[in-house]
Amino acid sequence: MVIMDVRLTTQDNEDTCISAEFWCLAEDQFDTQILSEELCLIPTSTRKKGELTQEKIPAPDTSWEISTSYEASLDINNQLLPLLRMLDGRQKKLQKLKQEHNLIYGIEFFIYAYERQIPRMKLTQETIQFMSEIGGMARINIIIYPDDLPPNLELKAPQGTSIKVAFLVKGADTQPDLNPQLLQVSPHASWIQGEQTSDGAVWYLETLEEETDDTEELLLAMIDTLKEEKESLISQKEEQKLSYEIVVYAHVRNRQEPAITAKENVISLLHEIGATLEFVLFYASEENRYEDDGLI
Repeated sequence: MVIMDVRLTTQDNEDTCISAEFWCLAEDQFDTQILSEELCLIPTSTRKKGELTQEKIPAPDTSWEISTSYEASLDINNQLLPLLRMLDGRQKKLQKLKQEHNLIYGIEFFIYAYERQIPRMKLTQETIQFMSEIGGMARINIIIYPDDLPPNLELKAPQGTSIKVAFLVKGADTQPDLNPQLLQVSPHASWIQGEQTSDGAVWYLETLEEETDDTEELLLAMIDTLKEEKESLISQKEEQKLSYEIVVYAHVRNRQEPAITAKENVISLLHEIGATLEFVLFYASEENRYEDDGLI
């Protein structure tokens, strides 16, 4: 796993740029050549545990990484799909290597965005299925530059990033038969009926908005709720031809960099219930867009 070491400025590029990476970590010593030979792939970079990083500190683990170059893009899937095509068909080998060498897998995105060019950050069912099959996680690193300010300007406003999580059920004519009180992190969570479409209404089960820069706690709370209702979710989806989606809304201020992570257990449950996962970020100057979604 690499650190974002590219520093784009308005003089370098005025487009949102994205790089996607698939990585493998080993907490103990591991011969990365084994992975290259088993997968028949040449990594972009490798690193042995104990080697000095760019920060001149010993690497805490061994890593094997394959990544795309930075490209102008407004959708993470533009960079992810070439990686998945490269890895497709190698799931069983990855599973075997994971078990034999206690490996950790992940897909990671590195994004430099301008506030009016926030890219779409949605993990499709196909991506979630692949990551579930190999026991992987997903992470997004994003730095947002205000359109009207140079990147080196420090903002001093006191507000921080705030986050909420919504579970969307699309296609249901009536309120889904689930218990919102199971959502421990927010006892006031409730069902909200959204827009009516030709395929039925969209229903939202959402947490309250909380000031935090880490998606993990709220996302896990929602996942724990859905886990209790897993069998019901699966049967209702099949009987009523529903579609499910979890959306993490982050309202970003002060050019903070929110921690966006979906761990292996999150990916696994999403795959079981057939849901997608999307991260939606709004910069402080875009408050009206947040309210227009009807999710506050």
